[in-house]
Amino acid sequence: MADNADADEIPDQRSINRFVQVCLGLTVLTGIGALLGAALPKSPTGGPDAPWMAAFLTLIFFLWAAIPAHGFGLLWSLFQYLFSSQRNKYRWPLLYFVAWFATAMVIAVISGLADPFFEHLSERKFRTANQAEVSMHKILQRPGDHSAALRLIAEGADVNLADRDFAMKPLHWATKNSSLEVVRALVNAGADVNSAYARSWDMNKATLVYPTPIDLAAFSAVEALGKIELLLERGAKASPQAMVGACLAGDKAMIEVLQAAGGDPVSAAEGEGLRCLHYAAGRGDVALVESLLAAGADPNQTSKYKGHPFDQAFKNQHMPVLLALARAGGGPRNPKTWIELFAQANDEEFEVLAAARPLAGSLDSAIARDFSRTLMSCELKNIQRLLDAGWLVSDTQRRKLRVPDHCEEREALLEAIGETGAD
Repeated sequence: MADNADADEIPDQRSINRFVQVCLGLTVLTGIGALLGAALPKSPTGGPDAPWMAAFLTLIFFLWAAIPAHGFGLLWSLFQYLFSSQRNKYRWPLLYFVAWFATAMVIAVISGLADPFFEHLSERKFRTANQAEVSMHKILQRPGDHSAALRLIAEGADVNLADRDFAMKPLHWATKNSSLEVVRALVNAGADVNSAYARSWDMNKATLVYPTPIDLAAFSAVEALGKIELLLERGAKASPQAMVGACLAGDKAMIEVLQAAGGDPVSAAEGEGLRCLHYAAGRGDVALVESLLAAGADPNQTSKYKGHPFDQAFKNQHMPVLLALARAGGGPRNPKTWIELFAQANDEEFEVLAAARPLAGSLDSAIARDFSRTLMSCELKNIQRLLDAGWLVSDTQRRKLRVPDHCEEREALLEAIGETGAD
């Protein structure tokens, strides 16, 4: 009987040994796919080329074939090891499968593939341990009724604990979205009034770099002035970005409060270099523009992307601001803007702009082409204005001009630009 039992178990042992060989082959092929994917270069455009994609797909195929196969092999060998009368014969297959999964787990941890799993566990642990704080963050993240947050603060929720999604603290959210009452409750509970957010934040046409609560309060649409006064009273610093927010809002009282605390509206800038003069010009706030210019603001200060204050005012067609900037020596970043501006100005505005124009002498070919487009409109007055302002003084540029045949004042236009324009 014993011999018959041994004979019955030999085929199972042979089968599992062959299965181990199949799993080893899948592992080798997976390793080859991984090595090829790491060694083969991508295309010059940055995307995957055909060889790289082939290696990647090979890796995926064999990886998803190897994992289920090894899982089945582990269960099979474990079952035989536990319940077979010849368990020693299944020891090495079982050790192989256990070692394979242990190695796979180590590789996943080292390579970062297991990071989402650990982050999920950490997130669940954080939410379980800080249920009150998580609820308070969710309430403060959205504008609206924040009375529930007041209750959580009164019950002793941690007012300096940052959330896991945005790394924002309750006071950051409150100064941005909540009422003065909620901000006061957080400050009274010990919230750090100078705590900086660890990232950049885009809000209200401005980029704030590492904003503090007072920065977010200045850009808030809810009781901004009251929040700023409270934060300054409790030790917050009057930051340049908060001053920019006050200028963007055009709030004279807020500007004065920040100035009294040491803020400077002339030098204050947000993350992309936009200053108070940019925002005041873009809003058409002539009084603030003139005040900043009188305080020494550079009318031609540039931002990272958005040009001069003159460009901001021109985009929104604020002619009084353009005249104020022009009188102070300001101008557009692109000189071609002058041509379009001269063409739409009235006589008084034209005189101010023509006198302030910083360019003199010959113009480049690009501006000459813009002049040609103006000429196509057949408006003699505008052409004469540009010529009187000193545009297109060289004969070379004059020869590039063509007066359209359909212009009723063709003879006068030819006379204005000179005989060389008639060819």
